[in-house]
Amino acid sequence: MCTRLRRVVPFVLPLRLCGSGRRALRFALWGLPLLGAACSASGSSPSGVSTVRPPGVTAEPGPPAVPDPLTPAPTTPEGDPSFSDEDIEGVQDRCNELDAQFEKIVPSVVVLVDRSKSMFESNGDKTVRAALWDPLADALTNATDGVIPQLQGEVRFGFAAYNRDAAQATAACPSLASVPISLDNGAAISTAYAAAGVVPADYYKWDTPTAESVRAVTTELTQFGEPGPKYVLLVTDGNPDRCDLADPQCGQDDAIAAVQAAYAAGITTFVVGIGEVATAANDPGVTGCWGRCGALHLQDLANAGRGVPVLRNTDPDFLNNCFDGRRGPNNVQVFTASYVEDPALAGAAPYFVPDGRTALREALAGILRQVRSCTFTLTQAVRPGQESTGNVALDAVPLSYGDPDGWILTGGKDVQLRGAACERLQNQAENVQIYFPCEAYIR
Repeated sequence: MCTRLRRVVPFVLPLRLCGSGRRALRFALWGLPLLGAACSASGSSPSGVSTVRPPGVTAEPGPPAVPDPLTPAPTTPEGDPSFSDEDIEGVQDRCNELDAQFEKIVPSVVVLVDRSKSMFESNGDKTVRAALWDPLADALTNATDGVIPQLQGEVRFGFAAYNRDAAQATAACPSLASVPISLDNGAAISTAYAAAGVVPADYYKWDTPTAESVRAVTTELTQFGEPGPKYVLLVTDGNPDRCDLADPQCGQDDAIAAVQAAYAAGITTFVVGIGEVATAANDPGVTGCWGRCGALHLQDLANAGRGVPVLRNTDPDFLNNCFDGRRGPNNVQVFTASYVEDPALAGAAPYFVPDGRTALREALAGILRQVRSCTFTLTQAVRPGQESTGNVALDAVPLSYGDPDGWILTGGKDVQLRGAACERLQNQAENVQIYFPCEAYIR
């Protein structure tokens, strides 16, 4: 008698019942099949614990297989057997009771998009939209190759487009057009993005309250109860302002502090700059911003998002113009974020400034590949001291336990791929195989 393993992740399916006396656990990633079944050689219910070994690992032969003539072997839609007997090794019947499965950790990402007026037009030039807002929409939500539709089965996505509408009261800031976090969210996000792109026919002023918007999605992510790592993907075209001060652009300190607070809450922020913030000269007459603006501000946000030191903005005009009501004794400015004073101590976390739809899509895809988890959780714990007895392979290439570019087991259940192995999994590997000898498990 064979018992199917339960389906544990939404993008894999049980492929075939095993032949009697054999048991295998194999996982194929990114939409390829999951194989998992436990069988008893005698045709009865499973009574022991099975060991599954990768090719080349020897095992003592189990009892002879007794095929069930009334149960034909399942086949693929093309009519071919789903795998051959050479794919797995025979094992002793005493191991067949173990029902250990592996569940891939699913990350959650909120895509936070700047919806300020400069994403649509600049000084009456409405062609800006075709260079910024529309290519971003296509790169994110195109049903054929947009990064969200492609990854929505393995990444939980949320969405928020943010601005401050000058016609609204300060208390209504920020204005967010959002979609709650969920798997298979591509269609909902595409609809919300399109709706967020409808702009007034007459004059309007939409600003960039980045800090308040980051705080809002940080709250959403921290309150989201599903397990897995959490991220913000921030896409902006301008230097930030504040809900309580739309002009000049004095929101840098608050924005950095908000991203640092998100990191302290376990949320990593990736930063993408498009348009003026990535290309304009650091000229206050053009940007309305002093000191560390434009690309320097993107660097500061990126450092905050990765938890590395941020260099303080000491520009005299910034200090004089952006701290009204934010001064302490002796009229000293009170900063909200944490900084270092020495440029040599500041971080250099990556940020992204793609130009054009193709480059934008490639940058977003590269970022989101990084959020693919390299951790697999066993539902059956491994005994202390037995961690290194496991076998882990990527596309049939064995990985070494404890190697910086191999794998480790933490907490008795979490198989973590590290270094180059994790990079391969995120970028090109299609299959991961995880095997432990039956005596390694706590039963």
